[in-house]
Amino acid sequence: MKTSSFASRAISKLLSASLILAIVHFILIENILPEIYGTGPYWVLYLFLVPLSLLVVLICKIVYNADKTAVGRTYFIFVFIKMFASIGFLSPWIFWKDDYTLPMVHQFFCLFFPLLFVEIKVLIELLNPPLGENLKNDENQ
Repeated sequence: MKTSSFASRAISKLLSASLILAIVHFILIENILPEIYGTGPYWVLYLFLVPLSLLVVLICKIVYNADKTAVGRTYFIFVFIKMFASIGFLSPWIFWKDDYTLPMVHQFFCLFFPLLFVEIKVLIELLNPPLGENLKNDENQ
């Protein structure tokens, strides 16, 4: 699997999922959720989570090119790093509790988990290339 084609597909899937989440999120904030959900800087959540997800997937691809057996370990290491970075990111809202704490934490995890599922889907595609690519690789060896 070419690095550039996988990277472009992974980036497009993560950005597409992020855009869909952002649209649904905006619609919920404008029409359904209480007003306090829209008053905080919820757009900062996207600036934190989307690049971090892209970074995790691209680093896993680099590791996959070097050693296919190390991808799982690398992913788990980066998930722990991502979790600790998330705690650091959420710390202003967690430690200095105010009216925005609960809405920001809710919104954060409502974005965190769908992006995590997209990451996992992309990495499964990395580890299980389409059947045609397996046949091409077997013929080349």
